Amino acid sequence: AKKQATVALALPADADDRKRIEEWIAYMERPPEKATASVRDESDSPEEGPRDIAHVLPLAEKACTAGDLKACVFVATLKINGQEVARDLPGARKLAQQACDGGELAGCTALAVTYLNAGTREGMAQGRAMLKKACEGGERSACDMQSKLPK
Repeated sequence: AKKQATVALALPADADDRKRIEEWIAYMERPPEKATASVRDESDSPEEGPRDIAHVLPLAEKACTAGDLKACVFVATLKINGQEVARDLPGARKLAQQACDGGELAGCTALAVTYLNAGTREGMAQGRAMLKKACEGGERSACDMQSKLPK
């Protein structure tokens, strides 16, 4: 985490930009049942999160390129959901794989989602393996997802 923070601070962005990235990452990491009030203001809906994603996305992409694994997961999640960018499972898979390989368990969970969305037996097997890895590492969302998969 310390390396990620250092990388994000090294980006050619002003303090407001760094804050926006950190807020979006915090928003994406929050438990679904708990929207973080400090991330949103009254004009934001709980489903949408902060309004400045169009500004934050290129900064998050730069942070990912610079090695910030949480930023990679953030961008991968947007690509999986087709949120602010075109849905791009291969692109999301590449970013999630990078994060997972770097030890970011949320990246393993995102990687699992890309495999599960492939709709193939091989994809299901790979998705289950990634969820197992993330769950065993302590990623609660992976455990929740794993328990909801058909046996």
